[in-house]
Amino acid sequence: MLKRCGYGVGPVVPGPAEDVSVSEVTNGSCTLTWNAPQYDGGSPVIGYYVYRLIKSSWSRINSTPIPERSVSVNLLQTSSEHEFRVCAVNAVGEGPPSESVCAPGRSVSGIR
Repeated sequence: MLKRCGYGVGPVVPGPAEDVSVSEVTNGSCTLTWNAPQYDGGSPVIGYYVYRLIKSSWSRINSTPIPERSVSVNLLQTSSEHEFRVCAVNAVGEGPPSESVCAPGRSVSGIR
């Protein structure tokens, strides 16, 4: 009989958030929504971190995990496209990022 060594036993980080989408794009904000990951890692998801691509690096926009599966984001530059991704968090830690989504930029008149 084989004895298990303990590796791989217990909870792990969750999978990526799914189906991230952008809606309600205005001149100064947008709303991001997403679904829970298919796999919670064996521990309930306690929240999500949202990241924005600024120049060439990803920056977290919330300091603590948010429990909701949507967030309103203020856009820094209304004429630029904004790219976002979401990471699920459980008691073990932060999982891998979702696929990224883009919020289109808008000029003051609302025309790109």
